[in-house]
Amino acid sequence: MTRAFPSGLVNLATSLDTEAGSFLDSTIHADRVTCKVCCAPVDGYPMCHPCQAQVQLEIPVADRVGIVVYAVEPDSQTYRVVRDYKGRRPGPSHRAIVSALLALGLRGHTRCAQTLAGIAIDGWAVVPSTRSRSTLRDLVRETTRSPSRELSIRFTGAAGERDFRPEHWVVDSDVVPRHVLIIDDAWVTGAHAQSVAASLKRAGTEYVSILAVARVLDPKWGPNRAFIHEHLGGGTFDWTRCPWTGGSCPS
Repeated sequence: MTRAFPSGLVNLATSLDTEAGSFLDSTIHADRVTCKVCCAPVDGYPMCHPCQAQVQLEIPVADRVGIVVYAVEPDSQTYRVVRDYKGRRPGPSHRAIVSALLALGLRGHTRCAQTLAGIAIDGWAVVPSTRSRSTLRDLVRETTRSPSRELSIRFTGAAGERDFRPEHWVVDSDVVPRHVLIIDDAWVTGAHAQSVAASLKRAGTEYVSILAVARVLDPKWGPNRAFIHEHLGGGTFDWTRCPWTGGSCPS
């Protein structure tokens, strides 16, 4: 049975499809075709190299990752939207598109993450910008229905840092929720979001889910290039497709 969504969310999805449906591509979940963590092409392996490297460190990271769309760098329209929406002069619709994707992911599929975890989400956090920009947090605050559940995460590393360094992300709370939803805009290697997840786990959080707007793909890498050519090109976006399962929402 097809899940019913609130009319306001359907209207938002319809507007987004009109504005950006021609260039958006939903992420694909397929065993040994895409990474079981981040949906990157894997050419026969269960996980991509960055996700596998994080697992091999044996540091607890996120229990589940959901990503809404792909963004092919450097020239795809989706990549330009995700890259530029928080700049000083974003395109006229860039922030609106990112805001809509966030709203569809959060309002349409947060309960999916709760169902899959078996634990209600009782806290959320935005991955802080390493360059002290607050655009993503502002958009999430405008979207969420539970602003009081925000956790403050503080970045203590160097501006522009890209490595997996949990010790550089500090949870400013003495009491942490059991299940925290981390929200990010662009997943490249996942180092920032997974560092925040690891920091939360060290602080005592039992379960961490990550929702990212876009999985960035570099077409210069062979498997990415073939995957992009075969599967992406705009027009495959389906907002009802669960970002956590790649298909139907869990019942």
